[in-house]
Amino acid sequence: MPNELKGATVQINQQEYNEFSNFLRLVCGINLGENKQYLVSTRIRKILLENNLSSLNELTRRIQRDTEKNAASASDRCDDN
Repeated sequence: MPNELKGATVQINQQEYNEFSNFLRLVCGINLGENKQYLVSTRIRKILLENNLSSLNELTRRIQRDTEKNAASASDRCDDN
């Protein structure tokens, strides 16, 4: 469990927030908008702790990797039929 996450919020810089926000918009259709950075920083802490991640960037990369892996697997299953 990363020590820097033991506080109430996770510090998110603007670039991290923008990348996460863009990812959610593209993949899920969720538009967080510019004013939700504090909301994300307070709610993301538990997810980071549970997954032993130290930053929002790390979480975003993991989700992207898993999403791409699942899409490739689904495509392979379709090709088999």
